[in-house]
Amino acid sequence: MPTPFTDSSIRQLEQRGIPPAEAARQLERLRRGKAFLRLECPCTVGDGILRLADTVPIALCRAFAGNRARFTRFVPASGAATRMFQGLFPAELDPDKAARFRQEITRFPFCPELAELAGHEDLDDRALFSLLLGENGLGLADRPKGLLPLHRGRDYNRTAFDEHLMESHRLGITRFHFTVSPDHLALFEQQLELARDALGGDAGIDVGFSLQSPRTDTLALDLASDSPFCDERGELLFRPAGHGALLPNLEQCGGDLVLIRNIDNVVPQRLQEPYQLWTEILGGLLLQTQQQVFAFLERLGENPDGEALPGARRFLRETFGRSVDDTLPPAEQAPEIVRLLDRPIRVCGMVPVSGAPGGGPFWAKDALGQVTPQIVEGVQIDPDDPAQQAILAAATHFNPVNIACSLRDREGAPYRLDDFIDAEAALI
Repeated sequence: MPTPFTDSSIRQLEQRGIPPAEAARQLERLRRGKAFLRLECPCTVGDGILRLADTVPIALCRAFAGNRARFTRFVPASGAATRMFQGLFPAELDPDKAARFRQEITRFPFCPELAELAGHEDLDDRALFSLLLGENGLGLADRPKGLLPLHRGRDYNRTAFDEHLMESHRLGITRFHFTVSPDHLALFEQQLELARDALGGDAGIDVGFSLQSPRTDTLALDLASDSPFCDERGELLFRPAGHGALLPNLEQCGGDLVLIRNIDNVVPQRLQEPYQLWTEILGGLLLQTQQQVFAFLERLGENPDGEALPGARRFLRETFGRSVDDTLPPAEQAPEIVRLLDRPIRVCGMVPVSGAPGGGPFWAKDALGQVTPQIVEGVQIDPDDPAQQAILAAATHFNPVNIACSLRDREGAPYRLDDFIDAEAALI
């Protein structure tokens, strides 16, 4: 079969570590176009969403407290701040946005710095926003989101990066991992030293950084020629992939139990108490679930023909929404249950829908061909299918990217996360 790539293109792929076969798979996925997921129905309380009784969180918080040393905080932080200031750049100034910004300017954490730079001058909009965003002023447009001044209190002014460290440190978490852009790594390292000082010196924290691998970049397709898109120099156009591309970073962070939250999904200090409580609850529920999984795996390994099968089937169905054919002989059921249980575990916190965007929990067919609870983004749902849109409209909850996950098996060996990817799931 002829290759769609020239010798020059193959060299570009090799520089990024992308095998030609993977590049060809990407092109075929793009040619097929729409990669919509078929929803069965929304997850609701009691049907895919677990609502905890008032007394349960106490036990879960205790479980977290006894295992807090096992947890790592993982934060995707490679996003740039550019989009946050759309309409305020001098070249594209939106008068309405500029007027709203001026009305609310004192509420922004960077207001004192901006006022100090401006002095007593009465700046027009273009001069003001040049000072805010340009390299001769605060230069906020060139900073990553995680290093913008985000929260200001009576005696502090913190970035989102600082706030993640502060909040999790109060929970007793000492290991952190942030994924960052190559352009911003040095800035994060500088900010880390300032954060250590704010925490009272070293404070025993271990902070790692990693870059999104260029081997996860995706090609672009030229719709006119149905071939790889090339720029005016004849070179392939690559784009950084989305959060799914961070699975290698997640695996390489070396975490056992990992708490995942986006860089800008952090609240000011005065509002952190409920966030910390629910972090403990999510972590405790993950521990409890993992212990149950390990216990069933051990029992099935010792006596696959015994009494463990009914309980394991029920646990698999009630906890993960998966099932096995109970008409099969026990010797065939047990390996199938083990296959479905012996994998990473993810516990996702849910909040009621209140008009805010976010990935929602729905029952949908997974990579194993079973209908299971999944977090689905709106762009994965066919906008031209009235039935699918009706299911979307019936959603009661969404996930604000507050996730606890386990990355090791019962022997303590790390899972290879690539083994659990649904290659057909994509955002195009």
